[in-house]
Amino acid sequence: MKKAFAFISIAVVASLMVISCKKKTTTTTPTPASTPAAPAPTSISSTPQVSYNLAGTTYTYVSGSGTIEAASGASGSASTTPGVNGSKIYSADLDNGGNITYLNINWGTLSFPFGSAIPDTATFRHFFTTGSKTYSPGGVSGVEVSTYDASGTAWSTSLGAGTQTASTFSVVSVQQQYLLGPSGDQYMKFIAKFSCTLYNSSGGSKSLTNGVFVGYFENM
Repeated sequence: MKKAFAFISIAVVASLMVISCKKKTTTTTPTPASTPAAPAPTSISSTPQVSYNLAGTTYTYVSGSGTIEAASGASGSASTTPGVNGSKIYSADLDNGGNITYLNINWGTLSFPFGSAIPDTATFRHFFTTGSKTYSPGGVSGVEVSTYDASGTAWSTSLGAGTQTASTFSVVSVQQQYLLGPSGDQYMKFIAKFSCTLYNSSGGSKSLTNGVFVGYFENM
């Protein structure tokens, strides 16, 4: 299941002040050129987005720019057997609203008791913690990063050799949020910084560096 964050509209407006002045005849000193303000650093308050360098090319995708949007999803199920926990792996991505995923992050696995369709709010909130995370195939016991190239070929930390000995994934900040108040849908917004090696099914590899992701996981 996957849900787009069409309800989120966080606009960051950068204003540049243009100063004009009349040249005085009593001086030949030129008017200094105005210096544009530096862009605000990416933070937990930023619009959902991702930026990274892949095989020497830098990519940046910001939700709300054209068809780009942030989305979340979950795989797994609730338990229907007494004494057996339900389990979910959660995903967050930036995509084009269709079949192109620019970058996806899977994070799992969260277990919760029999009888619940989804984890309770406290269990969900405390599962997403800051700090270093390990890479795991499919995100089963850690995180997985994947993307698709222009030809539709999948590249993932889980494909091919899957070796990630020199890779890093650090969650900088997390923030609990709700849609339409505390009784609405629950989300965990997060910002992560990462580097890794992506593989395709043919054994090819690409180095991903300087990754920064701001997005949401939804309790679903």
